[in-house]
Amino acid sequence: MPSVMINCAGLLELRLKLPVQTSYCPDIGLVKTMAELKPRMMLDAVCDQSSEVLFTLMPNRARWVCYGKLSTEFPALTQMGQLIFMGKRIEGFWLSQWFRDADPAAKIAAVTDVQTRFADGRWRTDVAAELPLDQVIKALADALRLPDGKTIISFS
Repeated sequence: MPSVMINCAGLLELRLKLPVQTSYCPDIGLVKTMAELKPRMMLDAVCDQSSEVLFTLMPNRARWVCYGKLSTEFPALTQMGQLIFMGKRIEGFWLSQWFRDADPAAKIAAVTDVQTRFADGRWRTDVAAELPLDQVIKALADALRLPDGKTIISFS
C-alpha cells in the first residue's frame, strides 16, 4: 500500500505535517508514521474508508474534519469506542457557511493569503486545460472530461 508524507509549505508555517495518499489497508509504515506524528486533525475532502482507517490510527481527542465528498464510497465506522473513550470527533466544514458567518476582515485576510500563496508559488493546483473565453462553448465539454486537473477559462 502506498503512503506518502507531504510537508506542505503553507502548513509547515503553521507547524503542521499532513499524511496523505493511502489505500484501505494501512501498512506498518503508515501505522508507525501516525504513531510518531500523533496528528490531532485530519482535513478530508475524500471521506472514504481510507479516511476512516487513518482516523482510527490517530490519538486521543483527534478531529476528522470533512469538507468534501470526492469518493462515492461511504466509510463504515469500525471503531465507535474511539469516539466514546478517546474523545475523538467527526465534524463537517462547509466553506460557504464560513463565508456567510465570518466577519469581512477575516474573509479579506483569508482570500488575500490564499491568492498570495498561489501567486508566489508556495501553493499550486493541477490544470488540465486552459480555454480562452471565445472557445468555451465549443471546447468546455471536452475539457471537463480531462482527468486530474481543473479547467481554467482565460479572459484575454
